[in-house]
Amino acid sequence: MEAKLLEQRTSGSEPSKLPYQLIRKITNDFDKGRILGSGGFGTVYKGVYEDGREIAVKVLHNISGVDDKEFHKEFDNLRGLKHPNIVELVGFCHEWEKELAVFEGKQVTAERLCMALCFEYVQKGSLNKLISDENTGFTWHIRYKIIKGICVGLQYLREGEHPIMHFDLKPDNILLDENMVPKIADFGLSKLFGEENTKKTMSSAGTCWRKRLRGTLSHTSLEVYCNQVKRCIEIALDCLISNRQERPTIQDIVSSLNETETMIGDRGMQNEQFSEDDGESTLPSDLSSITISSGPSSAENFPSVEPRVMPWSLLKEMTDDFSAARLVGKGAHGQVYKV
Repeated sequence: MEAKLLEQRTSGSEPSKLPYQLIRKITNDFDKGRILGSGGFGTVYKGVYEDGREIAVKVLHNISGVDDKEFHKEFDNLRGLKHPNIVELVGFCHEWEKELAVFEGKQVTAERLCMALCFEYVQKGSLNKLISDENTGFTWHIRYKIIKGICVGLQYLREGEHPIMHFDLKPDNILLDENMVPKIADFGLSKLFGEENTKKTMSSAGTCWRKRLRGTLSHTSLEVYCNQVKRCIEIALDCLISNRQERPTIQDIVSSLNETETMIGDRGMQNEQFSEDDGESTLPSDLSSITISSGPSSAENFPSVEPRVMPWSLLKEMTDDFSAARLVGKGAHGQVYKV
């Protein structure tokens, strides 16, 4: 049976239904040593078939309120997704298993719903693990490849026959393969299990991105690539605008990124190779000093505002007395609250 199911998985056919006993077998009975990660929806295990091929098995929490019809409807939306920047769904398990339980002091036979989603195994793991490592040292070429891949993947999810909102996009849910191609994971699960099961995580660990960027750009391509860096930063800032109606759409974002690539291509540097040890830093310490020639900066849309002194009592009022619910993040110098 295992060989037949594996053949279906690798033949390009639709995801197959896997028996729960097979899920237990390929994860070595859910061995803790096989755990790849865990979150609000469940625990991910590395599954290994007898021939050595690998998959990622996400064993879902048994959350009340999810009926069979709802599960299969959502699964049908996920099974048709095929895109280089989307983690491919290769199988699933939705099976009732009988087990012994104690009820009113007596052992009885009860049924437990076992749910699991099986995805392609992505070798390098989550983006969060890599960007938290100060020694990673990604070149800008790799960084931009990751940025663009995530945006193109999101565009695919939003523009499909059944548009999908992620609701929980974060570095933990971006996986990288052996070629550093980003793949979006955990899409659709927030809709199935409810946003209350989505864990919003904050990290105070700095990624030292500026330090690692220095020295990665050659002198000949400094201006054009720094323009691309700054445009990516501007897009990220625009996505943080409090009024969601003023934020760019994913189509706008991808178009803006394409424009930067066109500019690089026009200057004949699309094949520029990046080096990690060019010697002296070629990236200005202040990116705001870079001039973008491709169009007006989004920063020009915001008026200049002089800082003013605010009474402590007003700050307490605006932050609900520094409520934990208003906490956006924290670091070595203090905490940030939303007002």
